[in-house]
Amino acid sequence: MNLKKNIFKTDLQLLRTVVMTTIFSLGGCQSIADMDKPLPPEYFLWKKSGASVDDIKRADRGCWNEIQRNKELSSGTSEDRANYSDICMLKKGYVFVPKPDGYPDICSYQTFKNSFACRSTRGEYHALPD
Repeated sequence: MNLKKNIFKTDLQLLRTVVMTTIFSLGGCQSIADMDKPLPPEYFLWKKSGASVDDIKRADRGCWNEIQRNKELSSGTSEDRANYSDICMLKKGYVFVPKPDGYPDICSYQTFKNSFACRSTRGEYHALPD
């Protein structure tokens, strides 16, 4: 009888371990599930009250043009250039949209998680307007 209790207890512990492992494993599946989805166009990631798609494209292009004109910025890492562009857009009054309709959450990707744009959506960064 005692052996039967131990086997049942072991089976229960094993079942609990399998269930918990499955639950924790599935928590990271969203990013994995979205891996094959394309990233949205840059202009889907920004919004501003009253701004058209053309306004967003023009503002974004202006930020990247500033980077190209500045030798120090243009010779920096791609992460530095992307962060500068984020700051530039935020200073122009645009708000970052991390999960546009039909696209994965950009900020769930490790690559973008600590960008200034993603940090702004979490309230960790505030750009003062020019």
